[in-house]
Amino acid sequence: MDSVLLNQFKEVILAHTGLFLRQEDYPKLDKAVQDRMRVLRITGEREYLSRLTSNTPASHLEWNKLVAGLTTAETFFFRDKGQFKLLRDHLLPEIVDHRRQERKLRIWSAGCSTGEEPYSVAILLSELLPDWQEWDIFILGTDINKSSIDRARQGHYGAWSFRMVAPEVQETYFHRGRRGWQIVDSIRRMVTFRTGNLRQDIFPEYQTGIHDMDVILCRNVFIYFHREAIQAVVQKFAQTLRPGGYLITGHSELYDQPLDHLKARFFPESVIYQRDDSAHHSDPFSTLKTFPSVTKPTVPEPLVERNQMDVSTPPTRKLPPVVVPIVKPPEAKTVLASPLEDAKAAFRLGRYTEVIDMLGKQLQTQRDILEAYELLAESYANLARYTEAAECCWEALRIDPYAPKPYYLLAHLAEEQGNLKDAREYYKKIIYAAPEFVPAYLDLAHLYDRDGDSKRAQKMRAIALSLLTQLEADQLVEPYHVTVADLCNELKNITSCR
Repeated sequence: MDSVLLNQFKEVILAHTGLFLRQEDYPKLDKAVQDRMRVLRITGEREYLSRLTSNTPASHLEWNKLVAGLTTAETFFFRDKGQFKLLRDHLLPEIVDHRRQERKLRIWSAGCSTGEEPYSVAILLSELLPDWQEWDIFILGTDINKSSIDRARQGHYGAWSFRMVAPEVQETYFHRGRRGWQIVDSIRRMVTFRTGNLRQDIFPEYQTGIHDMDVILCRNVFIYFHREAIQAVVQKFAQTLRPGGYLITGHSELYDQPLDHLKARFFPESVIYQRDDSAHHSDPFSTLKTFPSVTKPTVPEPLVERNQMDVSTPPTRKLPPVVVPIVKPPEAKTVLASPLEDAKAAFRLGRYTEVIDMLGKQLQTQRDILEAYELLAESYANLARYTEAAECCWEALRIDPYAPKPYYLLAHLAEEQGNLKDAREYYKKIIYAAPEFVPAYLDLAHLYDRDGDSKRAQKMRAIALSLLTQLEADQLVEPYHVTVADLCNELKNITSCR
C-alpha cells in the first residue's frame, strides 16, 4: 500500500477510534487492512476504505474486525500492584465509607480488553465488603474490540493471565476446566461487559448506565491515542464521574494534559485524578512539576514517604556500582538459614512486613545472602515501597552481577512507572547474563507488542518456546506459578492468533 493511502487510513482510524498510528505502526496497519480485504474478497484498498466510511451496519461491523487487528488484547489479573494496593487500602475504603448509607458503588473499566481488570476489581470488592451481595454494585467493562468483550463475558483464561497472581487467589476465585481457568459465577455476575468506543460514544449516558461513576479505570489506553483525542475523552470522563470520584490512568499518561474539573492527587503508588468542580487550571500539573520526574528523579533517602524513584541506576548513597566481571564469578552464597526459611513461609502468606523485619535482622550479621535481598526486594515491591525495593535489587546484584531476579524486578518497577525504555534494557541484560531465564523473553515480547514491533515480539516468544521445550512438562515456571506444559500451550495460542 502506498504512503498516501496509508495516511488516509491513519486519519480515518484516528477520527473514528482516537487510535494514533505512528509511522512504525504502518506495517501492522497494512497487514490488518490486507487481512480484512482478503476475508471480504475486496481487491482494492480504496473500496475497503469506502466501506469503513460508509456509516452503514456493515461498516460498524467491519470497524470491530479491523480494530481487533490493530490493538493488542494482552493483560493479566491485578496488573500494577501499586495501583491495586492504592485501591484496596485507600480509595475503595474511602468510597465505601461515603456510600455506606446508599449502599451503591459504580466502577467503570474503560478499555478493559479481555476482562482481567474489572474482574480483579470485583474480587477486591468481594474481599473488602463481607456483605457485598447486599450492595448495589455496578462494575462495567468496555472495550472497542468486540472479540475481546466476547472473551471477557465467557470468563475463560489461560495460565498467562495469572502470571502475577498468588496461587491461593487463583484457586479461590477460579476453577479449572477443559478451556483453562473459569472465573467463579459469583464474581462473573458482578461485571457487565459491553463494546464501546471512547472517542465516538456519548457519555455520560443514563440509558447505558455510564454516569455518576465512583471510579473510572482507563490504564494503558491513552498510549495509543493522539493528544486531542486524550483531551476529549478525559473531559467526558470528568463529566461521568460523580463529584469526588476518581480517574485512574497508566503512569504519566496524562502528563501536561489540560484537566478541567479534575485535580491531581499524589500517592506513593501513583498519581490519580479526582473530580473537583472548582478545578479550572490552565496548567493542572504545575504542582507535579515541583516533584522529581517519574523517569529520572533524585534517589531519596530510604523509608521516604514518596516512592517514585529512579530504578535505572543503582543508588550512589551507599551502594557500590555493579561491575560485571569478564569471567563469571563463583556461585553466590545462598545460606539457607532458618530466618530465611521462616521469611519464605511468611512471604507465601502475604505477610510482607514480617518478611522485612525477619530479613532485616538477619542481614545485619550476614550481608551476602542473595536470596534474602531478592525476597526483601519482592516484599517491598508488594507493599509499593519501590525505593527500598530498588535498593535491595542493587544489593543483590552487588553479590551476583549475573543474577536474573533483581534485574527482572527492576524491569517491573520501571514498567510500572511508565519507564519502558529502562524496562527493555533490564530485560536485555537478563537475556545476556542468564539466557535461560524464560520470563525475560516473554515480558520483553509484551513491550515490543506495545511498541507495535510484532516481528521482535514473535522472535522473543519463539525463543521462549524453544527454551521451554527443553524442560520437564510438569516443571513450574516462576514467577508465573504455571507449568511448562500450560505455558507452552498458552504461547502457541498467542502465536496462532497473531
